[in-house]
Amino acid sequence: MLTNRFDWLGHALILMSVCCASSGQLIIKWQVNRAGVPPEQLFGKLLFIFRLFLSPWPWLGIAAASFGGVCYTASMSRFELSYMYPFMSLAFVLVLFMSVLFLGEALVWQKVAGTAFIVMGLILLTR
Repeated sequence: MLTNRFDWLGHALILMSVCCASSGQLIIKWQVNRAGVPPEQLFGKLLFIFRLFLSPWPWLGIAAASFGGVCYTASMSRFELSYMYPFMSLAFVLVLFMSVLFLGEALVWQKVAGTAFIVMGLILLTR
């Protein structure tokens, strides 16, 4: 339900959802990188995942993403879905730059250009 007034709480909930979902992905990826390459055998892969989840960090990533889902659900009563859903594309922007900063991933022009197109699309969709 859109009104003429700017809904600060609703937008804060959407932003929190995007930040939590992105943080959860980054935390889990960080831990997977630290764990190394999983073995080729199925049992070895299962053991790899089991060992990974003995650490509290992946659980924190899951909790962050879950809390983001709660925030997103709470924002659904404040906006039309067609208005709020495009904001989730901001996760692409956050993950791109945070993965460069915290995970040491490469920042190449194709990723930047693709992310710029996503942002332009977001601007068009929310007008």
